[in-house]
Amino acid sequence: MKREHRTPLTAENVEVLKCARREAASNGGWVFPSPDDREKPISRPETLRWWSDLEAGAKFRRIPGRGWHSLRRKLADDTTFYRCHS
Repeated sequence: MKREHRTPLTAENVEVLKCARREAASNGGWVFPSPDDREKPISRPETLRWWSDLEAGAKFRRIPGRGWHSLRRKLADDTTFYRCHS
């Protein structure tokens, strides 16, 4: 059985997610809606396919354990990449 995993969020993270949720109202309420049905969230297989496409497009060598989480952390540490538009 999988253990529950929780990641603490800063106040800024919470505000970004609240903003994204407001902007997502037109997507059935999902921040990452399914490309096939905007009323459903994106599936894990679809996100993995996106990641694979990004790796290929950027000509990254696939390294096990170095995926979305590592990139997200690096991007978040180096930039302010999300601006609320609502």
